[in-house]
Parts: sequence; C-alpha cells; structure tokens
Amino acid sequence: MKNLKKSTLLICLMPLALMAQKSVLKSRHLRIENAEVSVHYPGIQGSPIMRKYTVTLKLKKDLKELPDSIYADGFSEKLFLASSKSESGQYKKGTKLTFVANVTITTAENAVNNFYSNTSSVAGEGVCIIRYYTHKKGKKTPVYLRAKTLKKGAEVFAP
Repeated sequence: MKNLKKSTLLICLMPLALMAQKSVLKSRHLRIENAEVSVHYPGIQGSPIMRKYTVTLKLKKDLKELPDSIYADGFSEKLFLASSKSESGQYKKGTKLTFVANVTITTAENAVNNFYSNTSSVAGEGVCIIRYYTHKKGKKTPVYLRAKTLKKGAEVFAP
C-alpha cells in the first residue's frame, strides 16, 4: 500500500518537474542568442585567472528591468550591459543586448591548481543560466533562463 502511494505521488509530481524544467529553457520575455566563455591566463604564477562570459539576448517583449546575474560553470557573478542597440535607454521588443560578466579565479600562492572562487551549485560545467525579474501587480518575480549551449571562446595566454 505504501509503495502504491509513493508511485502515485511520483506520477503526479513528474509533470510539474517537467514544466519547471521547460520554464528554465524558454522565456516569454527574451531569448539567449549566444553565450560564450573565454579564459584569460595572466602569465605570472599566483596571479588570478579570469573567465569572461559574454551573453547576447534579444527581447521578445518590453522589459522594465534587465538581467542581473549569471550562473555558469559552477560560478555566479553580476552581469553588466556591454552594448545595446537602444538609443533612448528603453528596452523594447526586438532590441539586442550584450552582457558581460568577469569571474576572477584567484590561486593560492605557489599552488596554481588550487582554486578559490565564488562557486555556485546552480549551474554545473558547460551550463549558463541568467536571472532577470518580471513585474506583475506590483510583485517582483525572478525568472531563470538557461542557454542551450555555452560556447568555448578563445583562451588568452599573457606573455
């Protein structure tokens, strides 16, 4: 009898889990056109390594508030608007926006392979998720959108 209750509960919860996964992959407000990460190595032992995330979005609807955070490759960081086709600062349907986030990975002195960072368990290796907010009836609601792929950009080695 207990097994029947557990299996019934599991069957009832499965569609909800699938719908939740779908909401992370699609958004009514914007679409991720490109997500790329490039790694910059400083060339000096003990100096921090930098991962630069570049995300290009296209708005499907007008937005009051732009995306503010990125979760990628086990890191979380604030997003900054790098370029916009918008002249007036208004973010209307069809506008393309490019965001940049820089994650600095500091290394312990004399231990190049020992990394410390602002890790996040939200997004694992090769996963890129951005967060933005919608406003309905005065209520601010976070929305998460996952890029289908996180492209590997150039690896830059300083002399």
